[in-house]
Amino acid sequence: MTEQPTTQTRPAVSTEEAMAFADGALGAAGHQVTDPYINQLRRQRLEGEISMDEYQCLAVAHIDAK
Repeated sequence: MTEQPTTQTRPAVSTEEAMAFADGALGAAGHQVTDPYINQLRRQRLEGEISMDEYQCLAVAHIDAK
């Protein structure tokens, strides 16, 4: 038996749909992301422009700088 390669595939949704879904989930929990820089990082992450590690480092550094 051969092992299947482990690959991550991107769901067939647009960036806008993914942002709306995340915003809805956050809203249902009583949260909201209002920082424009963090929202831009979220968009870059969803579009594959930056990795999750980069997103987390940049977001934490931005929040810590405030």
